[in-house]
Amino acid sequence: MTRSNKASAVIAIDARKYGPRDSGVGRYTASLMDALSRQKGDEVFVRLIDSRDDAAFEIDNTGRIRTVPLNAPYHSLRAFWGLPKVLRDQGAALFHSHNYHVPPFLPCPVILTVHDLTPLHHPPRLTAQIGKPLLWLLFHMAVAKARRVIVPSESTRADLRIGLKVDVDKICVIPQGVGQQFRTTDDEEVGRVRRRYHLPEQFVLYVGRWRPHKNIPNMLRAFRRVTQQTEGKNLYLVVVGTYDPTGAKSFRDADDELTRLIHFTGFVDDEDLPSVYTAAAALIAPSPAEGFGLTALEAMACGTPVVAAKRGALPEVCGDAALMVDPWSTNEMSEAIASVITDKVLARCLGDRGRARATRFTWDRTAQQTLAMYREVISGEAASGKEQRAQ
Repeated sequence: MTRSNKASAVIAIDARKYGPRDSGVGRYTASLMDALSRQKGDEVFVRLIDSRDDAAFEIDNTGRIRTVPLNAPYHSLRAFWGLPKVLRDQGAALFHSHNYHVPPFLPCPVILTVHDLTPLHHPPRLTAQIGKPLLWLLFHMAVAKARRVIVPSESTRADLRIGLKVDVDKICVIPQGVGQQFRTTDDEEVGRVRRRYHLPEQFVLYVGRWRPHKNIPNMLRAFRRVTQQTEGKNLYLVVVGTYDPTGAKSFRDADDELTRLIHFTGFVDDEDLPSVYTAAAALIAPSPAEGFGLTALEAMACGTPVVAAKRGALPEVCGDAALMVDPWSTNEMSEAIASVITDKVLARCLGDRGRARATRFTWDRTAQQTLAMYREVISGEAASGKEQRAQ
């Protein structure tokens, strides 16, 4: 398949992680592609999926999006020869990678999204820790090859500029959005979800992975302190997310009394997650190393008070719509949690502010800015080609 002119440019997008089950990267990919399909233009978007992912084949195509299997899993050596071949076969004018493992020889320019640098600073597995120098090399190679690097926050831009010495002019901050399904739900819907996931009557909420940089141990200490106070009597901690054997140690260290107050839901379907947020007394976002803070934004959109770390990108996302705390201070975090669950006026104020602030972040806006960058890079490539032919 060949590309006849710029108007019908083929843009290939790495979708080997796709949807909420594949963490924040998967939600970013799915939400971005959905919003791109609604934008005006003649570009064709190729969704590159893992050929082993049966669920990905069930995704509906639209007039502007087609799905193409890629026999090269995330972080696999096979990508070095498999990805270039697929891009050539599809006549891609541009490749948008959401993975720092970018082959050095590709038939088209690359745009790279870097959500954060936690894979470098906090490798999730022992093999990754041993291979940390290789991770740094792959990151350097990927950002060097990319024509533009998209980051979701000024915090991540600063990390790239300082940590990887990336030219600031090459980095573009494009904030992520919040899905329209995230809104305050009614009592009937909350009741249905409460029964389905066996949610306790009063609880604070953690949504996310169990990685070391998420600061879960200090969150548990803060939660335990609240439960030892009168206002924290009968308060539970609900943990939403797929079981992670690597990160389970964060919870295993809890004593029996604390463990009794922690309720694990496992993965929660997207259609149910807004009601879980709505039912919660507060969301705790304790990580000092968030590249954006999507769960905090989702909670705010549902009117749920948020207690968030005043580190990383969370201050950018939350603004004055959350209680910002020192993530390493058990006292600050516990006092903030206690304030939210006891002060109804404060909770209502934070909920109202959160809903208002969340309206600033939409996936359509993310897609518009991303598509503008696609067009800029493709136009620059076309202009460069004309200059070379004229010489």
